Order: sequence, then C-alpha cells, then structure tokens
Amino acid sequence: MLKIGVLLSVKNKIIKNKDHIFRVLEVKDNQYLIVDCKKIRMPKWVLKDEIKDYVVITEEELLDTLNVSLCNYDDLDNVDKKITNDRFGSISIIINSIGDYQVRTSLLKLCSDSYKVSVETIRSRLWNYLVFQNICVLAPNKNETKVLSNDEVNFKWALNKYFYNGLELPLVETYRRMLKDKYCDNEGKLLNEVPSYRKFYYYFTKTNSKTNELISRKGKGKFLRDYRPLLGEGVRDFCKNIGYGMFDSTICDIYLINEYGELIGRPVLTACVDGYSSMCLGYSLGLVGGVKSLKKLIFNIVEDKQLWCSKFGVNIEDNDWINNNLLPHKFITDRGRDYLSQNFSQLTDLGIEIINLPPYRPELKGIVEKFFDLVQNTYKKALGDKGVIFSYFQERGSVDYRLKATLTLEEFEKVIVNCIVHYNKSIVVNIPYELVGKCKPVPNGIFNYVMKNNSDTFIKVNKDLIAKTLLSRCEGQFKRNGLIVNGIRYRNISYKDEYLEGKKVIVAYDSNDVSKVFLIENGNYIEFELIEKELKDKTLEEVGVIKMNKNKVINEAKIVKCKSSIEIQKVLDELVESFDKDVEIDVKNVRKNRRKEVKKEVL
Repeated sequence: MLKIGVLLSVKNKIIKNKDHIFRVLEVKDNQYLIVDCKKIRMPKWVLKDEIKDYVVITEEELLDTLNVSLCNYDDLDNVDKKITNDRFGSISIIINSIGDYQVRTSLLKLCSDSYKVSVETIRSRLWNYLVFQNICVLAPNKNETKVLSNDEVNFKWALNKYFYNGLELPLVETYRRMLKDKYCDNEGKLLNEVPSYRKFYYYFTKTNSKTNELISRKGKGKFLRDYRPLLGEGVRDFCKNIGYGMFDSTICDIYLINEYGELIGRPVLTACVDGYSSMCLGYSLGLVGGVKSLKKLIFNIVEDKQLWCSKFGVNIEDNDWINNNLLPHKFITDRGRDYLSQNFSQLTDLGIEIINLPPYRPELKGIVEKFFDLVQNTYKKALGDKGVIFSYFQERGSVDYRLKATLTLEEFEKVIVNCIVHYNKSIVVNIPYELVGKCKPVPNGIFNYVMKNNSDTFIKVNKDLIAKTLLSRCEGQFKRNGLIVNGIRYRNISYKDEYLEGKKVIVAYDSNDVSKVFLIENGNYIEFELIEKELKDKTLEEVGVIKMNKNKVINEAKIVKCKSSIEIQKVLDELVESFDKDVEIDVKNVRKNRRKEVKKEVL
C-alpha cells in the first residue's frame, strides 16, 4: 500500500488510517474534499497535512471492510432498474456541486421537495453513491419476489433486450420483436392468442420512468449532460461576481482570402467572456487555435482597448471596453487540451486560479457560446454572400460560398472588433436581480457598475510579466562554462559560485529567440545573456540545425583523424623497426659528443 504523499494524483482514491476510511472526491491546491465511508456524513474539505499518513486501498478492500456486496446492474429486472435510476435522478444535480456547502444545502432541500422524499433520504442516497461510486448501491433490496404472469415475463424480457439499450428502438418495434421471438410457432407463424399492444403499453407505463428510460437508452453520461433537470442557476452557481473569465473558441462561419486572392480557409475566434456580466474581456483571431491563440487572447485582455480599436478605425469611450492591465482572478475553461497545457497553467504564478468545468455541464458554457452566436449572427447578416456560410448552400442551384470569399484576415478582424464593441454595449442580458434599476442590462453596464464597487476580483499585471510567465520552461544546470539551457550556454555576471556548484534550476525560454533566458528564482525572472554570440536572434529550431551540422562536420573530421592516426602509427611502427641497432652506448661523454655534432650542422 502507498502513502498518500507518494501519489501524484489521489482524486477518487480510497484512503485508510486505522479505523478511518475516506474517499477523495476532489483535489484543489493543498486541499482535499473527502467523504467518510463509514458514517453518513456530507463531504468536507481538509488540508493535505491532515491525511498525509493515510494509505490508499482498493475498491475490493473497501467492500470487504464494510461487508458490502453490490449487484450487477444488468442483472436487475426492469422494475428494480426503474427504482435505481429514479433514486440516482433524485441526486444527480447535487453531484457536480458537492464541494460547495451553500449550493449543496440548497439542492438537498430542492431535491427533497421535487421527489417528495425527506432530506435525510436524499442525503443517504447521495452519501452511498459518493462512497461507492456505483449506481447499484441505490438498487432496492427485496426480500420477496412478485409473481409475474407469463405475458409479464415476456414483456419484461422484451423491454430489457430491445428497448432499454443503446439501439433506441421504438416501443412498437420492441413489441413486434417480442411477438416474433415469443409468440410464434416453429414455422414462424403468429399464434392465435397474443397479448395486445395496449396491454404491452400498459405494462411499460406502469414500470417505466423517464429517468430510467433516458439512462438506459442514452447512457448515464448523456443523461447527465443533456437530460438531467437543470434546477440551479446555471453559470451563476459558478460566477458569483465579476472576474470569472470564461474561455472558449469557435471556427467562424466565413471563408477568407489572402492578399493575392487565394482561399485560406476559415478563421478561429478565441474569446474570454466575464461569466457574471457577459462582457467580452478580450479576443484573438487567427488561422490556427491552440496555445498560440490563447497567448494572443491573454495579451488582448490587458490591452488599452481605446488604442487597440483605433487601429481598426473604431472610436470607443473608456467605459465601453475595459483595459488598464487587468486580468480576471479566475479562469474558467472546459477540459480542452490547450487549457490543460503547461503554458496555460503557469498563469497561476500571477495569482490566477484556473477552474476546469465539471463534465456533463454544458449549461455552464452557455454565456460564452451565446456570445459567439450573437457575434456571428451580427456579421453574417452584414456580410451577406461574401464567403459567409449559410445553411441553404447545399440547395440545388445555390452558389458555393467559397467562391464568394472577399475578405482578408485583417479586414475580417475589423468586422469582429466592431461586432464585439456592439455586443458589449448593446446586447441585453439577464441582469442579476440585485442590480435591477442600478445599471443598464447590457454587458458593460453591469460590469462597470460592479467594477466601481468591487475591483478585488481582478489582478493588476503588465505585458512584460505576462510574456515571461507564458514562456516555455525547462531544467537548466550551472556548469563551469555557463548556465546550460537546451544545450546552449548563458551567463549573468552577478552569479559566480553557482557555476562551480552544478545546481539544477528552472529556466524560462523563448523558442523563437535564444538570445536570452530567464532564471526563475523566488518568483523573479533573472535574465541571462547568450555566450555564443553567433547564435543570437536564432530560433531554437535553427540552433538545433546549426549544432547538428557542426556535429556532422566534427564527426567527419574525427573519422579522418582516426584514419590518419592509424596510417601514421603504421609508418612509425615500420620506422621504429628499421632503427633497431646493436650499439654500445657511452653515457660519460655526452657533452663532448654533442659539441662535435653541433659543428657538423650547416647554418
């Protein structure tokens, strides 16, 4: 068994220490959300140090310790499946908010009222599911079995085989297949007496529930994502104030050309929208998405928007679009690869908290998706047939929209800037009740009002610090010939003994320019200059090619040297062999003999 401190990730792990057993539900910074596996208690947040001595155990050990045996979901009959799924449906909306005490308490009462059961019952179901992470823990435990008629047995069999699965067969088709399988003779002819569809339908309605049907036919994941009751406030459960930047990107519904009139495809629009006010805080537009577009977006958020818009011929007031080098204190993203990258996560060094949305919660992205819809609908109406994609393009006789492409990327960005400015000050949004009558129900109206009274939800930064924070990072090492980073030598005259100590450090670097790197030390970025000046202004890729070519030349020279060494050794061996003489040496008259030989030398 491993101690919890040894593991890189303990989320959803079961931990034990003596008689105490917990399951870790969430991990946030230095805190763990745990639930007691022995006592019906709601989850609580604890510090990592409180459970550092706990060891991880398996699911099987948990079941053995608690003397619990879980059934197989597929072995349940239709009635029990209905009950099980209904019970799960009664707690499903609480699961994703389990770590928020206030939201959890409100939802417990809400689910109790909605499903006509006590709060204690809801709490018990929730606790059981969180502990065992298995829907079968909610299955009924029956001591007696109801005797079914032969038709009811067939009904249950047919529904389980043909209806409650991923095939999504209609109920009528399920009935037909049941008659074929259960009510035909050996020759495949229908028997004289068969149950009516009305009787079959009655049994179905008696044993079925909508929750059971959706989970069985669509799957639990799709149920949670697309069908579960939405009884909370949605995004405002997450975004309780301004300063919650929601990130997302979309491919624009338009084809663009370059300056030579060549088709270059569709651009990618990446945006950050404040989750509370719906105001667009910044954007980036380009032909590629990914980490590159995210970096451009971060810089755009802190831009002087008046100066930025003026580049596109758009004049705005200071309050039309926020600037002043401010970043929201929380970044809310989906679980996209780019948002989980090392570069993006480094923004936490600035004091920003990055929150990844829980799965199956599409309503939480509704604000930023609505922003994209409104912006796209605005420019699509204005641009008409200038490369814009419309749904009717496939109709017979319609012209391929790609042939109508007119705008370059630079021209289209002017359109986007105008659309965002219009959106921020004109689009009516769902204003919070507490702000009714205090400000205009438009994004920048809500944002500016709250900003005047509460600016603590934004972090003051500058572009230089952001640029350094977003640099790639790697391990460097001090050596006698400099700080070695990516095989390249750097120096800083303020450092002396470090070059002799051989210490390994974390370094930030720009792969597009190797002229300098930054040693990260106590949150500071200390610049080191390039020693090998011939590599100045080169990219890391170019340096790799240069070094590869250099090594190639050196290796070729080494081969020549090796061959030459072998040849000279052969010559010398032959000479040495020819020098063998049988001579008696007199060591007493060396000086006399030397003077004699000097006189023989010709000047």
